[in-house]
Amino acid sequence: MVGQGSLNPPPLPAREPKNGSSVSGATTPTRTIPRFLRLWFGVARLGIAVFLLWALVVNVPLRDARSRLLALPEVDHAAEVKTLREEGRLGEALVVADSISLTMGTFHGTALDRERRLTLEARESWLRKVKDAGWAAVTGNGTSGSALAGSTASDMLAVGDVRDLIVEGVKHAWPGGDDADPVMVELSTLGLATTVAPPVDAVPSILKWARRNGALSDELGAEVVAMVRDKRIFAAGGLMWDVSTIARGASPGGAVTILRGAKSSEDVARLAACVKRGPHGAAALVLTEEVGAKTLTSAPSRGIAAAREGVVVDASRRGSAGRVFLQSAAVKPLLRGHPLVRAAALLPTEAPALLASRGIQKTERGLWVWVSLAGVWATGELAWLGARWRRSLSAPE
Repeated sequence: MVGQGSLNPPPLPAREPKNGSSVSGATTPTRTIPRFLRLWFGVARLGIAVFLLWALVVNVPLRDARSRLLALPEVDHAAEVKTLREEGRLGEALVVADSISLTMGTFHGTALDRERRLTLEARESWLRKVKDAGWAAVTGNGTSGSALAGSTASDMLAVGDVRDLIVEGVKHAWPGGDDADPVMVELSTLGLATTVAPPVDAVPSILKWARRNGALSDELGAEVVAMVRDKRIFAAGGLMWDVSTIARGASPGGAVTILRGAKSSEDVARLAACVKRGPHGAAALVLTEEVGAKTLTSAPSRGIAAAREGVVVDASRRGSAGRVFLQSAAVKPLLRGHPLVRAAALLPTEAPALLASRGIQKTERGLWVWVSLAGVWATGELAWLGARWRRSLSAPE
């Protein structure tokens, strides 16, 4: 007969710990990692909230600087057009009038409309055109838009280029005379070469006109001379196309004004891109003159230059006060730009930086509301994540 003790079941083997946990229930790193991975969605939301909060907070100095700029009183645009017309800068006056008219609800019958019509009448005055254009065609000198047109017409017929080559040759040969200007010589040579290329035939004449009036820098002039002498056809063609773009968008006289802020062909390309994007950019560069152009050309990249265009447009509508603001320390946050804009500017095209700048600017209205909402979101996500983490540590496997 079997004893009573033999009826007891044999002892069970000890249970092996799972996922790296000990029998006593202590948590090891191999158990913690899967739990952390189960919270990845909460971690991702927290990261997005913190990133958004950071992006909004670093925009505060930019918002404050833009507010100071926009607080400056706007100028009388009709008076600006009148001043340009009285200075003989008729093409530039029309560029400014057309740009401002796009932002006005009612244009017809306003003072600006009246000044625009007076500018058109002055431009169509045949007596003035004949006098200025005829004198400029013969001498290559003058200050008005009609004079520039006359000089350009003579250059397009090769007469003006030959005239300038003769003038520079006489300077060089005449005892005790001034030295010949190599920039004028090479531009005249380039003008003869482009006589058969109508799209850019007027560009050498515009550059010569800028040189005579002190608007073509020595640096850009030296680069033009090097392009012609080294027969860098594609580089010279790119420069002429950019100048042609500025002249079409801002008038030939406006191109001369804008070129004052350019010291290289890269600078000209940035200014051409601004003009090409619309009439507001062309008018802004005309009104801010050398100050506005240098604001764009001093940018470390084309993307940053594109992002600065809005600042120049806003400053141009504040007249001389806007030009002073562009040269003050208060504009530095706007010129430095948002970190996201600087990051987008590293890409090979200007579009990402321009889009990032416009998007960030839209958050400036009610910025502190957005900052508060982002802060509440980040705090809530952090609290939720902490609670889930504590529950996951105390839950049994």
